[in-house]
Amino acid sequence: MIKDFKISDLKLSAKTRVQCMHGCLFYKKNQLCPPHCLDLEQFKELINSYEYIRVVYENINYNDKEDLLKQRRHFHDKLLQEERKLKQNNVFSIAFDSGVDAMHDVVNNSDHGLGRFPICATGIDLQHLCAELLGISTENMLSFWKLLLPEFLTQSKSSCLCLGCVLF
Repeated sequence: MIKDFKISDLKLSAKTRVQCMHGCLFYKKNQLCPPHCLDLEQFKELINSYEYIRVVYENINYNDKEDLLKQRRHFHDKLLQEERKLKQNNVFSIAFDSGVDAMHDVVNNSDHGLGRFPICATGIDLQHLCAELLGISTENMLSFWKLLLPEFLTQSKSSCLCLGCVLF
């Protein structure tokens, strides 16, 4: 699903970045993640320099780790398609993805670019975005973090919220 919002509809909060610090596989290990990436004030300035945000999201069901990663790659490609569409009108459009796929481009030397900052590092209040703007239930919203926590990658037959956004 895809929904557009004004940047002014977003809330920015330091609490989102706390999720990075407690349990994310990439914290302190990747140049696009805290503490190496932009600080919260820099992200706030960046985000507020745009007028709109396009949120791309999907709840996926998966059978095992390989199936989850395959479906996430498919979702990541959808997000990048949206970014390319928006870049036709604004070359400065930028996408933020969730954990695993935010780093996928860097790790695999992909031709998609240099990778994407993870959305959780930006300070975008994901609880507000999901619950208030998208109307996603708390249960589904919390499944977003499965992609960042190692113990969930070993679960089988579960579901997961995939979420990314493009500023334009």
